[in-house]
Amino acid sequence: MKVSIILLSLGIVGIVHGLFPFIFVETVSKGIKKIADEMSSF
Repeated sequence: MKVSIILLSLGIVGIVHGLFPFIFVETVSKGIKKIADEMSSF
């Protein structure tokens, strides 16, 4: 559940970044890397 909420919020941030490229420049990539690191420990 936690991962799905994070992915949903990162998706919204990605859409905002697509419209305004100067906002949230590295937020999505850092978020995805963090999720990948957390999931690799399972």
